[in-house]
Amino acid sequence: MEKLLKFTINTLIVLLTVVMIYSLLEIILITIRTIVVKNEIINFLHPTIDKNNLFISTVQGLIAAVLLVTILIEVIESLREYKQKDSINYTKVIVEIAIIAVVRHVLIMDFEHVNGNTLFGISSLIFVLGLFYLQLNNKLKFGKNE
Repeated sequence: MEKLLKFTINTLIVLLTVVMIYSLLEIILITIRTIVVKNEIINFLHPTIDKNNLFISTVQGLIAAVLLVTILIEVIESLREYKQKDSINYTKVIVEIAIIAVVRHVLIMDFEHVNGNTLFGISSLIFVLGLFYLQLNNKLKFGKNE
């Protein structure tokens, strides 16, 4: 059973590394295409604004892609740590990944079409995850003072 678990972890690490490398190459190609091919930074000939073709939309997508790669890196590192130590604080890893995922979601969200309840829910989620992260890292103490 132990050998099967180690094999599964090694396979997951290899597959996630391949996905991460592919994602990095795609980010690099999108950046080069945006700057070189589209010339959106210095394009003053077409004053019409196409909201789907704005440079800021492309940058927003790139930030979301970088945060997705960050999530992949965090998962790979947690699997490596588990493989080396045979134990890991999964709660801390899950909270870190959740914070990155929520931030990624906020960055790609279209605030013009989101209602107030959704914004309140997301801000509450960020607040609770932040408190939980601080408590896990022993930077925030709850209960009686000693």
